Amino acid sequence: MANQRPNPGYRHGTMAEIDDEMHDVVTTAFAAAEPIHAALKRFYDAAMQKVDELVANTSERYGKRVGGESGDVTLYTRGRGLKMTVRTNYREVAGHQADVAKKKLDEAIRRHGGNVPAVLKGLAESTFSPGRGGNISVSGVRRILTELRKHVPTEKRDETTGDAREINDLYRAAIAAAEESITTVASKRFVRLERRDEAGEYRALHLDLAEIIEEKPVEGGDA
Repeated sequence: MANQRPNPGYRHGTMAEIDDEMHDVVTTAFAAAEPIHAALKRFYDAAMQKVDELVANTSERYGKRVGGESGDVTLYTRGRGLKMTVRTNYREVAGHQADVAKKKLDEAIRRHGGNVPAVLKGLAESTFSPGRGGNISVSGVRRILTELRKHVPTEKRDETTGDAREINDLYRAAIAAAEESITTVASKRFVRLERRDEAGEYRALHLDLAEIIEEKPVEGGDA
């Protein structure tokens, strides 16, 4: 990173001196932080490689699976004094099939009339409205799916006939479209290191500044 001091001639007096001091503070912080940032990246890459090699070798040599099918793994040292956990978080989005689900659900509710559960009607009105960034909430879609499954019988258990059965078919079509709308678009793996203390509790070795920095009480603030 270039560490060039700006030309002090562009300003004079106190402000120029303050600018110089700010410049020094910021560049010094960056110079100290960049190697740490790079070291964390190397640590993460090496840790993930070692975990993947362990999982593969254990399967090939011993026919044993380490971790779950999702890729999550928990490892211990002998005596279980140290613990390493790898978790995978998935980012999901609600795609265009959510529009189909809304149309089917709206039609089912319209035909169902006053017999629609209030919670289901409320969710139908709010779930499919885009939020920040123009995206439909995946958690909202999952919640309305839970409510629909509570109130709508499966096709095999549907003993209704005529209009009632057609309404349930619309509900079931909405369920199917809502399920199809949720797709995984990205994933990220996280590693957590923990050490067991004298009480037998595992304490995390934090690698996040937000967790490392101690909170300081504010004078006059409520505890």
